[in-house]
Amino acid sequence: FEVGPEARDAFMAKDPQAVEAFGASGGKYLADIYQLARQRLNNVGVTQIFGGDRCTFTEKGDFFSYRRDKTTGRMASFIWLI
Repeated sequence: FEVGPEARDAFMAKDPQAVEAFGASGGKYLADIYQLARQRLNNVGVTQIFGGDRCTFTEKGDFFSYRRDKTTGRMASFIWLI
């Protein structure tokens, strides 16, 4: 997920460990939102986390990606606590 430096700084202000979830990309950053979510969940004691290995950009057959195709689409997510 592409973000500007202000978004990266906001995450890092809350949790310096968030730096591990960002890679530089031409003046912006690529945020690993799955890693950010796992970090937040771990910080509040959630240790059994499954999923988070999919990529909407590279998996064209399964996901819409405006960043990739420049057209919009709709998706839904299912999240539950056991």
